[in-house]
Amino acid sequence: MNRKLLLPVALLNLLLGVAAAARDDEPVEKLIERANSAGDHKAELFAKVARREVEIANDEFVKGDVQQAYLAVKAVSEYSDKALQAAHQYRKKLKETELTLRATSRRLNDVEQTLAFEDRPLVRQVVEHVEDIRTDLLHLMFAPEVQRQNSFQRGP
Repeated sequence: MNRKLLLPVALLNLLLGVAAAARDDEPVEKLIERANSAGDHKAELFAKVARREVEIANDEFVKGDVQQAYLAVKAVSEYSDKALQAAHQYRKKLKETELTLRATSRRLNDVEQTLAFEDRPLVRQVVEHVEDIRTDLLHLMFAPEVQRQNSFQRGP
């Protein structure tokens, strides 16, 4: 590679990395606002909100505030549903949405394993719900068109 291009390319990569890191630090309220106003990217953004809610739930469980943690876990379910609805509506960013929901499900499962036995049932239920939504997304991406038209769509 030409040495004259090396420095500008390196600086561009650095700036893009900083911009991506800044997006990850975005407050969840702002991310929700962006998701509500986004068009084609709604599914992906709602999936990211669900992923962030898992971390909020984990923080609340660690603090010992089980009620606030349960609210965050319920929000994971709600935003996962919204991601699925947006995926059905726009059919854009399906792969990114599915991958984010897979990470959400796995992380929530990890959080569940750290909880006391009596705190686990709601979290287990939401993990299974997110997995069902992932299955629907995979069906939406890969099923033949006839099966997609006849497939079951989740309601809120």
